[in-house]
Amino acid sequence: MARKCPTCKSEFDDFQCKEQSKVSAAIAKHNAFRQCCNSFFMEVISQLCFADGRPPSEEVIKMLLGYVTIDSKKQKQQATRNVSPFPEDCIDPNPVVRSFLLQLLLQSSLEQVKEHVEGYLANCESFMKGSNAVSICALFINCLEDTYYSGVSQDSADNQTCELIQDAHNKLRSAQVFFTRQNIDDSGSLSVQLLEAIAQIRFAFTILIDVIQQHHDSLNIKRLLSMLLKEACEFCKKNKQAQLYLVRYMYKAYGRDAINQLRDDVQLDWILPDELKVQEQSIPDYFVIVGNTYKSIREAVGECVVDKDFEKMSKVIINVKGKEKQKEVCLLLSLFREITMNATTRVEAKVMGQEVKRKFGEVLQNFPFLKIKGIADTLLMNRVQNRQHVLRVMPDLSHQDYCIQGAVTHLQIVLSVVDRKSLTQCLATLMREPSKMQNSFLPAMPQDDRMEAVQALRQSNIDPNLTWNKCPNGHPYVIGDCGRAYGTGRCMECGAPIGGEGHRLHSDNRTIDMTTMVDTTSKGHVLGDAQPHGNQIVCERAMNCVTTAIVRFLLHSSMLLGTECQHGPQPIITIIRPPPPNVLEFLWRHLHNDIRLLSVATGKSKDDCIFILHKVIDNIFQTKVADNLQSGFQQLLTSKNCRKTWEENFTAAYIKPVLQGLDEMINKSNKTLSEDKRLSNDPLMFLLNAPIEPEDLGKLADTSHVWQHRSRITIHSIHQALENEQDDDNLLVLKHFIGKEKHLRFVRYLPDIVQLQRLLINKFNRHIDASEAINLTISKFLDQLPESEKAEFKHLIDTFIHAWNSLRRDVAAIVKIQECFLETVTYKSNMAILLPTRQESGLCCTGLVEFLRDTQNEFLGRYQNIREETLSKVEKKSDLLQSHLIAYDPDRDLLPLILSQCQYIVRPMAGNRIEYNLTGLELQVIERFVRGRAFIKCKFDQLLFRQDVRNAAIFENLRNNIPQEEFSSKALQCSILADLRSYQDLCGCLASLDIAIGFLANYKPEGDMLINDYLRDKLAMKQDKGLKSATASRQCSLKHVLALWQLLAMEKAVRLINNSQDPFDGVGEDYRQKLNDEDKNNLIDKLRFTKLDQLCGELYEYIVLNLSHQSEEDRTKWTISETLEPYYDGKNADAEITGLDSLPESVTLSHAVDAWKTIAQLYSTQE
Repeated sequence: MARKCPTCKSEFDDFQCKEQSKVSAAIAKHNAFRQCCNSFFMEVISQLCFADGRPPSEEVIKMLLGYVTIDSKKQKQQATRNVSPFPEDCIDPNPVVRSFLLQLLLQSSLEQVKEHVEGYLANCESFMKGSNAVSICALFINCLEDTYYSGVSQDSADNQTCELIQDAHNKLRSAQVFFTRQNIDDSGSLSVQLLEAIAQIRFAFTILIDVIQQHHDSLNIKRLLSMLLKEACEFCKKNKQAQLYLVRYMYKAYGRDAINQLRDDVQLDWILPDELKVQEQSIPDYFVIVGNTYKSIREAVGECVVDKDFEKMSKVIINVKGKEKQKEVCLLLSLFREITMNATTRVEAKVMGQEVKRKFGEVLQNFPFLKIKGIADTLLMNRVQNRQHVLRVMPDLSHQDYCIQGAVTHLQIVLSVVDRKSLTQCLATLMREPSKMQNSFLPAMPQDDRMEAVQALRQSNIDPNLTWNKCPNGHPYVIGDCGRAYGTGRCMECGAPIGGEGHRLHSDNRTIDMTTMVDTTSKGHVLGDAQPHGNQIVCERAMNCVTTAIVRFLLHSSMLLGTECQHGPQPIITIIRPPPPNVLEFLWRHLHNDIRLLSVATGKSKDDCIFILHKVIDNIFQTKVADNLQSGFQQLLTSKNCRKTWEENFTAAYIKPVLQGLDEMINKSNKTLSEDKRLSNDPLMFLLNAPIEPEDLGKLADTSHVWQHRSRITIHSIHQALENEQDDDNLLVLKHFIGKEKHLRFVRYLPDIVQLQRLLINKFNRHIDASEAINLTISKFLDQLPESEKAEFKHLIDTFIHAWNSLRRDVAAIVKIQECFLETVTYKSNMAILLPTRQESGLCCTGLVEFLRDTQNEFLGRYQNIREETLSKVEKKSDLLQSHLIAYDPDRDLLPLILSQCQYIVRPMAGNRIEYNLTGLELQVIERFVRGRAFIKCKFDQLLFRQDVRNAAIFENLRNNIPQEEFSSKALQCSILADLRSYQDLCGCLASLDIAIGFLANYKPEGDMLINDYLRDKLAMKQDKGLKSATASRQCSLKHVLALWQLLAMEKAVRLINNSQDPFDGVGEDYRQKLNDEDKNNLIDKLRFTKLDQLCGELYEYIVLNLSHQSEEDRTKWTISETLEPYYDGKNADAEITGLDSLPESVTLSHAVDAWKTIAQLYSTQE
């Protein structure tokens, strides 16, 4: 029979179809080109036609609506199509409604585009009839809800929360008014106003549940929340479906525990329908995702628990189809579910007796496939041998506690049954023999990357002559170009002089032998205690946030199981650094926190995260791993490289397959759970998963379809969409941006924080001591400000507090900040945290600025490599502009951008789904947030405390600029001190001298002049801020500045010790040892041969200048006499300290503070 062409009907001979590679490649290239054109066309529409939130003219909107439908010649009727500039392109064989144009229309005020939106909906309804028309309404409601969220900040600060509640309350009131008026009219007609009212209620209810779960203490928030609760309660009394929406949202967002807590809250129990108020807590069986083999064995065990027919159970289990290992796993899971979990009940009739458990134990011995009978006995007896263990099932635990117990038990069974695969060996060893893991680099733990940074610099060949050096206090720095010193600077860590001149380092700087650099990465568990607050999780190495949370859960589960090894919990305790007081509680808190952070990272509820964990564990059992993924690392992870390779391979083998298609997996798992007949009597599961019947538009607000829970489109949605991308080399910029987004979102605060630093430096530089800054709270500082400055400072400080509290753990991972300075900052915190210095709490402000700068630079470096573009650099702080920064608001800038690049799609009988244009999103992110940005290479100013000018280098520089002299007479000194009887005047005069010394050490004045004239004329200091001593003002010139400083500083110190205060708050404990009685008496006896005022002044000066700063040099064994002699000789070669050589040699610098106090007390008594 001849073949005919389907178009022209011409006959042709038989032929064999052969694929033409050239033709296929050309078609693929052509399709890719048209797709680019379509994306560009949609971009033109969104950027030009709907710019600045204003709708285009009516003619343009009508023309755009013409791109949604077309008269199809083939179908001989009007058809839907994708938005495209090509005629007849992308025509749908079946009607499809897309939300792209609707989303653009809704970016404007609804009143402005109401007529066009109604036309759009009418157009859609002509294609979709019956229940599909309800889907169109749901699509509109979803789009309108998204516009509400895109304009709202999700910041949890009290003022932002109040605004959010107020907005929700206003929308709910508006919707209530509409429904009241509609009931009076009784029209029941479908309108845009009706859909808007439903969207407003859904938005208000979502905000209501979110705020309830945040547990705010603010009275204002509680007042506004009470008003919102009252309005919501009134509406729910009239609309059963709206009430069920509250339950659905709370369950999907916060889990079953949140539902259970409502039963005990008299103010909130109205949220629950009556059938849920009396329900006994039921625990879903998450093991059902393992498959039908498990269900069959579980049913057999469950029936045996009831009828005690062990013979019947044995026959059913033996006849169940499946491999032996699979049946072993399923049997053990069934024992946990049916027997161990029986311990949750307090109903005496349901409690399983010991005789029944004993009989189960006997029967289990006869199953040939059950190899690990020890675990079976543990599950049967519910860890009777360890009644205090957190894995022991007991009544009245939380739902999440039971879920974690189930997941940990699932992992225990799988690790015990599977062959000892390389990829699971480290987890299995932690569980069975943790003593072998004492020297292991545990997965998902942080590490020191300095060695890798050095190696990367070497391999990059950017600066082959680069050398590493260290400052006097041992902090490393680099010199580029030729690698030798050709200029001076200050150490970024401590402020000490670094560098040198003429290609020679300063004498106290040293070149580092990089072969001796120590890697400070610790082995074992180094996370410390779990941090239950905050939503930031550090992504370790190549793992993203989701993967890190999953691996940490598996790690902590294995460690928890390892506490039951034959050596007890001690091997696990020694792995943890520092060892916790209660290892079981320590690991249990970490497991809860891992699930919380996994929920944050995925945007899923904690209950859905349990599905994720069970699926990964099931993958460990089911997946046959490729050989290449089981090699390349040592099984006990004895090196950082082994750990990194293991993490990459483990993720590729077991975790990545779960994350690809995560939404589909969770939906399927929830459906499987809801269909489990064990939950058929659970009212909550019935309400959550009741089938949606076809509904009409008659009473839309009463139909269940528009009150179904849906996952909002968020930034986490893009995380998941990117996980589903099969091509790892595609969308690299977007992937890196989304991966770093949790840090990049804070870069916008950099100008405000730098401005705060500048203002504080102007106000406090050299005007405040560290102790004064610690004793001054932020709230007290704000109260002291004049009204003209208060508003600006408050705004800048609020910005710093928000950024620091969100990033403090991430900053601490880069900058070495002591744990005691990592607390949440409030107005009750001290001002030292806000002052940019290189010591103690000042590292908070300095570290935050550097972290934000490095976050931008690191991202731009990756972008530059991917796109092969050259970006500019900002070298001077004065040149830094907002336009140089990756500055955006995640809720007001990024989320609307995401919404513009996704659309809801409705197909007949297929419901709604979301489609992302990730290529378009990447281009928009580059255009809006990345292109034109610059590397930040400028250095930021540091604040100097008054005592910071008191170091030997600064005093030495001053002496080199201005030769110094001592006072000519004792009478002059006494006259000056007599003028300064007021302690406040003494401190003020000393503060003015500190400022002068800082300038004189760097800028040599012309000629000699009085100190008071220098302060007034050169430094523009007000008269009331000067020396405050008439004698000093008349007789002390710049050549006496250090002598005057020593006199006043010593006098202040003497007055402090007379008032039982410490004048040496910066001196370490090494120099504070007490003199024994013999040495003290011997010292006092020798002091009668010395000039006390001279010795007291010089020793005080040496302590302050040389012992108040960190140094690698140990001076504790130096004698005071041998130390002060060359020190004083270096200042004044023609004089000596009278009687210095008579001091006892047993008095060393380790006694410096106590020796000076002894000298000062004797001097004070004589005076």
